[in-house]
Amino acid sequence: MTMRMPGEDHDLALGFCFTEGLVCGPEEVEGMEHCAGSMGEGRIFVRLARGGRDRTERLARQRGQVSKSSCGLCGKGSLAEVHADIAPVTRMTPFTARTLWDLREKVLGLQKVFALTGSTHSAAVADASGEVLAFAEDIGRHNALDKAIGKTLRLGLRERAHTVLVSSRLSYEMVLKAGMLGAEVLAGQSAPTSLAVDLGGELGMTVIGF
Repeated sequence: MTMRMPGEDHDLALGFCFTEGLVCGPEEVEGMEHCAGSMGEGRIFVRLARGGRDRTERLARQRGQVSKSSCGLCGKGSLAEVHADIAPVTRMTPFTARTLWDLREKVLGLQKVFALTGSTHSAAVADASGEVLAFAEDIGRHNALDKAIGKTLRLGLRERAHTVLVSSRLSYEMVLKAGMLGAEVLAGQSAPTSLAVDLGGELGMTVIGF
C-alpha cells in the first residue's frame, strides 16, 4: 500500500515488484490490471507466472507491507537482507560531466507536473550517451523511481540502463533500486547519505550528489 500520484500505475507496480525482488523481470509477470469494485482505480492485481523461483518466503515477508515514501527499509529484517539479491556492477562505461549536465537539462524539461505544482519528485533512467530511456514524476521519490524502472523494464531497455538521475537526496534505498536495475551511476540533486555512499561502494556504483 502506498500513497502515489495517479497515472503510470502498471509501471509503478512492475517497478515495485522488481525492486523488492518479487520478480526478476517482466517475463515473470503473467498479467496486471486494475481491480474491479469501488476501489478499483486504486488497486492493481499482479498475476505472477507459475514455475521458476520459489517466492514463498519473500512473499510471506512482504504480506501486509505498507510502503512509505520516507523509508525503503520498512518491513525488512536487516540491512543485509535488503541488498542480498543485488549483483555488483561489472562494467565501467566512460561518460563525461557534460553528459550528466545535459541529462539534467533534459529531465528539467520533462517535469511538467513539477512546473505546475513545485511539489513532485522525478526520476529518469538514461543510457551512457545521456539519452532518456524512461522518466516519471510522483509525489513520492521512491514511487517516481519505481515508475521509471518499471517503464524501462516494460520497454525492454534494461540492458541500456547506465545512469539513474533523481530529484531527491541519494539514500540507501535509492541505491538499492538503481542497483537492482544494474545502473552504473546514480546521481541526485541533493546530498547522498553515508549508507548510500557505503552501499554504492560495495556495489561498484558511482554515486554523485548535488
